[in-house]
Amino acid sequence: MFFVGVEHGTRSIRATIIDNFINEKNLLQEESDTKGAVHFEVRRGGKKEPSFLSVLKQFAELEEIALLCMTYSMGDDFSEILPLKSLRNRGIKPPGGTGRMTGTGSRIFDELRDSGLPALAIPGMHRNSTFLHPQFRLLYSHCGAPDKICSTYASYRYLRSCLTPPYRKEDISFINADVGANTVSVLVVNGRVVGAVDACLGACGLSMGPLDLKHIRKVDRGELTASDAFEISGVFKGEIMRELNGMETGVLYSDDVIYKIIEKKERAKEKLEALALSVAMEIKGLTAFSSVDAVIITGAGARIKKPVNFPLQVERCLKRKVFSLNHYSASKGAALMAREIYTRYVKGEEDITLLGVPLNLLSLRNLIGDL
Repeated sequence: MFFVGVEHGTRSIRATIIDNFINEKNLLQEESDTKGAVHFEVRRGGKKEPSFLSVLKQFAELEEIALLCMTYSMGDDFSEILPLKSLRNRGIKPPGGTGRMTGTGSRIFDELRDSGLPALAIPGMHRNSTFLHPQFRLLYSHCGAPDKICSTYASYRYLRSCLTPPYRKEDISFINADVGANTVSVLVVNGRVVGAVDACLGACGLSMGPLDLKHIRKVDRGELTASDAFEISGVFKGEIMRELNGMETGVLYSDDVIYKIIEKKERAKEKLEALALSVAMEIKGLTAFSSVDAVIITGAGARIKKPVNFPLQVERCLKRKVFSLNHYSASKGAALMAREIYTRYVKGEEDITLLGVPLNLLSLRNLIGDL
C-alpha cells in the first residue's frame, strides 16, 4: 500500500511516494532517498513531457495507491481538504495565481483528477479559511499557498520527534519559514495553523518578493505588471529563475542545479546574508502574535550551504536554534498527510483535522468508500 504527495512548486512538480512502514524521522531528515520512499520531480515548462501517471507507474503500481494528496496554485477557492474532482476551476479563484504560468501543473492536476486514483487537494490559507485566526483573515486576503501547509505538516511531524517536554508534543507551537523562490512563514500555535505571512507581503525570497518603492513606480509608469515586479523582487532579482527557464534539462532533473547557480552569482554571500536577515525579521514579527517552541526552515533555502550556510545564518540573526528540512518537505508532508488521513479514516474517526485544517469526511467516504 502506497501514499503519494504531490507539490505544485515554483520550478517543478515534486512527488514523494511512501509505504506503510517507512521510518518517519528518517524520511524527513535524510537528504537522499530513504528505504520505503521515492522522490521525483517534473520540471514546469519542460519539453516533451510524458504523462505524470506514466512516471508515477515507474515507482508504484497505481492500484496499490491508497490515497494521494496534492497542492495546486493558490488553493484559494476552498477551505477544507477535498477530492480533486469536487473542485471548480481546480480550486483557485479567477483569474488564477501569480508568477509564471506554464500549463504543466494544470495538466498534471487534470490527469490525476481524471485518473480514478483517490486524490485529495489541500487548501491554501486565505480570507475564507475558517481554521486561520480572525486577525490574519481580516488583515490579508491571502496568507499562503497549499504547499506551505504541507511543508508545515512535515515540520510538525519532524519537530515532534526532536523536541522534548514539558509541553505535550501534539500541542507544539512553531514557525515554519518556507524559503525558496519566494518566502512564506507559517505560524502554528498549539498544533494548529493560525496564520502566515505570504510571499508578496514580508520577507524576500531567492527570486521573488514584495514590491518596494522602485518597483511600485515602474508599475505605475506601465513598465511592469505587478506580477512581473513580484517575480524580480527577490535578492537575486529573478536571475535564478531566468537561468533555470533557459536550460535544456530533462523532464526529471536534479534540484541541485539551483545551488550551483547561486554559488556563481555576483555578491552571492552578501545577498544570502541579507535574505537571512529578511527571513529572521519575518519570523520575529510572527512572534508578536505568539511565542514559539521552535523555528524551522524548509524549501530550497534549507539546503544552501555555500557560500553561506543559510539555516545557520538565520540562527545567528535570531540567536536561537533553527531546524531545517530539505526541498522535498512539501511533497513529503503531503504524502504523510495522505497516510494520516487514510489511517484515521480506517479507524473510524468522524472528525479529522491536520494542523487544524479540516477534512470533508463525506466527500472522502464518497471517494474511497467504506474500508
